[in-house]
Amino acid sequence: MRWLMGLAVALTPAFASAASGDCFSAIDFGMALEILDGTLIFEGPSDQGHLTQLYVFPDSDRWLAAIVYEDGTVCYVDMGALPTLGEAL
Repeated sequence: MRWLMGLAVALTPAFASAASGDCFSAIDFGMALEILDGTLIFEGPSDQGHLTQLYVFPDSDRWLAAIVYEDGTVCYVDMGALPTLGEAL
């Protein structure tokens, strides 16, 4: 369950930079997203050959970007706070 703790820590702003670059199996990543109630809002192919995904976590007002490689590895690449109503994106 270390992967789940790592992803949960990634959703905590104080630990965002330390967790960047962590990679998981697609199965483990999916289980963590289900537990943390993540919602996929964007998925598209990258010019570099991987799939880019963007998730939101409404309960914590956070978003997370991940890349998915052909071998099924999912890597967390960035995260941030969701904008509040009226903020410029």
